[in-house]
Amino acid sequence: MIFKKPYILLIKYFRLIHFILGLLVIYSIYKCNVFLNFFNDYIKGNLNISGVDLQENMFNSLIFVVPILILVISILLLWLMVKKKKPFRFYLYNSLIFLIIIVILIYIYNYMGVMNQKAVDILIVRTLRDILIIIIFLQSISLLIIFIRTIGFNLKKFEFMSDLNSLELSDDDLEEFEVDFNFDSNERKRKRRKYLRFLKYSYLENKVFIYIILIIILGIIGYIFYRSFNVYNIINKEGKIISTKYYDYSVENTYLINEDTRGSIITNNTLVVVNLKIKSSIYDNIIISNYKLMIGDNSYSMTNKYDKYLKDIGNVYNADFIDNNFREYLFVFEVPNDILNNSMFLVYYDLVGSIKVKLNPIKYDKSLIEGFIGNQIIIEDSSFLINNYEIRDRFTINYDYCFKDECFKSIEYLVPSLNTNYDKNIIKINGIYNDDIMKSSYIEYTIDSNSYISSLESIDSKLKDDNIYYYEVDGRIKNSESIKLVFNTRKCKYVYSLK
Repeated sequence: MIFKKPYILLIKYFRLIHFILGLLVIYSIYKCNVFLNFFNDYIKGNLNISGVDLQENMFNSLIFVVPILILVISILLLWLMVKKKKPFRFYLYNSLIFLIIIVILIYIYNYMGVMNQKAVDILIVRTLRDILIIIIFLQSISLLIIFIRTIGFNLKKFEFMSDLNSLELSDDDLEEFEVDFNFDSNERKRKRRKYLRFLKYSYLENKVFIYIILIIILGIIGYIFYRSFNVYNIINKEGKIISTKYYDYSVENTYLINEDTRGSIITNNTLVVVNLKIKSSIYDNIIISNYKLMIGDNSYSMTNKYDKYLKDIGNVYNADFIDNNFREYLFVFEVPNDILNNSMFLVYYDLVGSIKVKLNPIKYDKSLIEGFIGNQIIIEDSSFLINNYEIRDRFTINYDYCFKDECFKSIEYLVPSLNTNYDKNIIKINGIYNDDIMKSSYIEYTIDSNSYISSLESIDSKLKDDNIYYYEVDGRIKNSESIKLVFNTRKCKYVYSLK
């Protein structure tokens, strides 16, 4: 087969080659920026990737083909420039950069497959984001040089118009040559030794430049890993003030909760409630995705859907702006019950790295407070006293019905509602208490040593008396062996015996 020697092709299409190379680099920068935006959104918690095939949606064949083409073109140009003893450092730089890019893209492709299968460490995601920022910057430098060479900027210095002379082409360079596909093994060995000697001489002549590039690359990678892992390995204790670039904070207490203030179960899991004291050097809200609860290999994000149940403990953080005064907020994480015996860490991620605080969660142990008829107890700072009670299937109430200036003797019959498939009675209580407490109370009663529970449904009467209350209850209570009024809070269980 007959070919032109490649040197004349390089001279003739020098600008076109760099123009094509520039287009390929622009595409590479664009796709790296797409990955950068994806990782930024993932870190901020703005993405829901469940059910999404990331490898299929984020990758196409060009993503790998383009960097490989750039690498091949850069290596060819490097070889030609070295062969003709012309400046070649940029092409060496370009070859190294896009070799690294290909390796990183392969890693990102495999890592996105992992992201589809399980929760991933946010630290690795942040590291990939930082590497992408550096890669985009290095590609931008490459694009600038390619642009200059494409437009022929500073012609006298760069000598684009006199490339034929500057490359010192001889008649041999313009000749056609024949390629013989019958290879001589000895000839190949001689050429290989010749290329090895050439590479050795090239290395010796340019080792300072090569060392500088390697030091810069290794320094950048080393800095990223130092920034990512150095702080990560430090484990802080609760109560210690931790300073970051923008925030000072400390973990004051940690609670394990699954009940509201009335003792009702609000989740079948457990809430890990972290009481955080924090201030900021900038007036801004917290990026909640920066805070994760780590239990073993599992990571959990904050939730604020239980804030109305935790007001007695503190304020659940909900996009509040943080100023330079210390304030306390609750960071709430919902976790399964079967992992509570494992070590827990609150992990904060920022551009510096990540910081761990070991949590020592406290589970509220209920104390029992008992009372009985005629005995006053204190429930949530309020007095609670029942003087007597009476249970019937109905009550007859005499009252005065007044219309304008005339009043008439009237009778009201209080009977249970008929909207259930079991019998009901009415309990009349004479006592002094806050009726809101009774709305969250229930009755425990026993029949033949078996315990049962009945709700209390308030009934309004036309005769208003501050100390008389009527409630619908289970009809079997009338013949029970014992009757107890029960009221729960997060910290206490109140049991008031009526019988």
